[in-house]
Amino acid sequence: MTRATSQSKVHTQAARRPAQRTRGYVGARAGRPRLGRLTKAALALALILPAALLVSHFANRAGRQNKHAESSVPATPPGPAPAGMVWVPGGTFWMGDDEFKDARPVHRVEVDGFWMDKTEVTNAQFARFVVETGYVTVAEKPPDPKDFPGVPPEDLKAGSIVFTPPANAVDLRDHGQWWRYVPGASW
Repeated sequence: MTRATSQSKVHTQAARRPAQRTRGYVGARAGRPRLGRLTKAALALALILPAALLVSHFANRAGRQNKHAESSVPATPPGPAPAGMVWVPGGTFWMGDDEFKDARPVHRVEVDGFWMDKTEVTNAQFARFVVETGYVTVAEKPPDPKDFPGVPPEDLKAGSIVFTPPANAVDLRDHGQWWRYVPGASW
């Protein structure tokens, strides 16, 4: 066999390889099968449907949030501002969320205007308020058995929930994984 013949056979074999890899897939690129119409339709549906649902969800949510109606609540304060306070005008808004069972139904709420401190209340200010008014926080009052039927009376102790960071990854659908009821805790 001559050198020219040898090179010719090599080129001929190389030219056949792509055809062998795509045999049975007419019109497809080398090594890639052609997708059928049903497969393409299913793939398009799998990509487009979730995107459409997300767009629809957020569009509906935004629409609900923008449905502020005219309110019968006066927007102006009832008089001069008390020292250190600002007026927060009342209004109407949509309260609730269709995503969460405990936030249903979405409904309109009208809130009166109110005065609010310009700054947070300090612990010293709150302590003075408690002394002057005799105020007792909910966390300091023992729970009423009528409000918690079926709970043993010895478990009804004044307290509060406290954030307790978990040591490892937890199921985020269960808030009990990072909140604990602590008897005696009071804010």
